Amino acid sequence: MQVKFKGLNLGDDTGIYFIQGIDGWEDRPDIVNGSAPRSRRNGSMIGGLLASKRVITMDVDIASDPDHGHTTTVPKRELRKAMVIDDVEHELFVDLGYGIEPEIAFVRVTNFDMPTTPGNVQLAHATIEFAATDPRRYSPSLHTTSSGLQTRAPAVAYPVTYPAQYSTALTNPGEAQAINAGTDPSSPLFTINGPVSQPSITLVDGEGVRTTRFNLNVGLGEALSVDTNEGSVKLNSTPLNGADRGALIEELTLRPGLTTVRFRGSGNSNASLVTQWRDATM
Repeated sequence: MQVKFKGLNLGDDTGIYFIQGIDGWEDRPDIVNGSAPRSRRNGSMIGGLLASKRVITMDVDIASDPDHGHTTTVPKRELRKAMVIDDVEHELFVDLGYGIEPEIAFVRVTNFDMPTTPGNVQLAHATIEFAATDPRRYSPSLHTTSSGLQTRAPAVAYPVTYPAQYSTALTNPGEAQAINAGTDPSSPLFTINGPVSQPSITLVDGEGVRTTRFNLNVGLGEALSVDTNEGSVKLNSTPLNGADRGALIEELTLRPGLTTVRFRGSGNSNASLVTQWRDATM
């Protein structure tokens, strides 16, 4: 088992940090039931089932460091530095081995315990608790796909000599394919590069069609970023609200499997939509 966090490597191959166990990594987090009691008869109005935060607990044995006097002093100091409690989530990389694909989560340290054993400088133990506000586990690789606006072949110029061949072929379909190889919906980051006015993003998958339109213009050299995980929309670095923001962007998730991402609007060949996502597993 190998773990990486804030630049520190933990695992048997370090010869220093030996992971004895990690709990909560593959468990399903607690579920919040959104059902509400009916007011006039038995039972409840069915509500959504949503996972709460993921809590991960890791036990680590710390061996003496031959490069620093055969004691645990330096390894313990490095571990403490990496496990500082702060307000920012960091990437936790976990490779369980045995042919299981490595995954990452975005976590904060919420507890750190390192008991002191008087007189023992060659072996120590630490228990670390992480919490991920987003309970999903992700592929380490970030996938990217892009498309331009939909364009058609040039129209037939008049006058024409018959028989004439009319073409409706698309020179650019204005769409791209995205595959989420995980088991749960993934929240992508969309970037719309101008120039384009009234842009829209449409997702088509086996469960239906979802579209969000933005009531604005994105100029040449400008970018509209749509973070469906954070629920934020920014034109360059300026957050947008109201009608300009677009509706229900949090629902623009990539469900497991294949999704077609369509880009529409009024613009030219310089406009593009870039989609970035990770495979997601609960």
